[in-house]
Amino acid sequence: MKKTSHSIVSWPFIGQELLGQHLMSALDNRRLAQVLLFIGPRALGKAAAARWLIQRALCGQTANRSCGQCASCRQVSNGSHPEAQIIDPPAGEPIGIDIIRQALQTYATVNWHHTARWLLMVDAERLTESASNTMLKFMEELPPGLRVVLTTAEPQRLLSTLRSRASIYRWHTVTGKKMAPSTNKLSTPQQAAVARAVGRPGWYQTWSVNEAKISADRQQALATAEQIVSGTPRSATGSALMREQVFDNLKFEELIVRELLLLSSGVKSRLLWPTLRDELTRLSGSVGLSRMVNLTQRWLARYDYSSNVQPRMLYEDLHLV
Repeated sequence: MKKTSHSIVSWPFIGQELLGQHLMSALDNRRLAQVLLFIGPRALGKAAAARWLIQRALCGQTANRSCGQCASCRQVSNGSHPEAQIIDPPAGEPIGIDIIRQALQTYATVNWHHTARWLLMVDAERLTESASNTMLKFMEELPPGLRVVLTTAEPQRLLSTLRSRASIYRWHTVTGKKMAPSTNKLSTPQQAAVARAVGRPGWYQTWSVNEAKISADRQQALATAEQIVSGTPRSATGSALMREQVFDNLKFEELIVRELLLLSSGVKSRLLWPTLRDELTRLSGSVGLSRMVNLTQRWLARYDYSSNVQPRMLYEDLHLV
């Protein structure tokens, strides 16, 4: 039997094993790039993996892995480690130039011949224009002992010059079998949770423990499907909707649009939410594939996807590839 390497076993993020193997090998052999950019849909563990990678590098107890228990690992986890700076304002808040200036100022007095440091920026698409330019100027001449990790679900909002200076690691959605290997033994609500997660472990962990929420979610799913099929989905914009609320709506509608498209095409084997198959089949069958495609295009236009998202990334986000 082929022996599994210690590095692969210690990587805790399901569905991203090859990516983890590459990252850990590069770190352990001192070949890791100075700037890393983690790109992929939300709720896959990009920010958590970045913290884990930093823990691995700074862990004070074990070699080549993050113990998660020593003082160093705990400091990285809570954002207080002196050699690991984490920029992660509350959800929805921009990362402005004052935040960047304050962060970069801490490196002005570092003796880089004796110190290795890390800078993590979560959801880097929140950078304002002035903050992006300041960050770009800093990255043009990075200190030798500093590694920068950026995470984003919206790379198109980053300066192309920022992206070009990073080594890009792409994260992909995860199959239900990997998220919950015993899927066939799960209860109907738990199977619904796997589907609702749309290949994202972070969402599955949230939904799998709340059956009442899943039941309410199912009713909302049917209502949303009826709105989409009728051609009158709810508005994606408005003063009452904050950015995060818009994304919540988008996340939910992604699943419904995906299921309607598959059923309109006669494909049932790749459904993420099989418990809705009969109801959604009835709805999609009432309009036909051509009409469903037109409705989908209208839906995409509401989020201005036509100019801001590459088709391949959209397909990945809908778990179609």
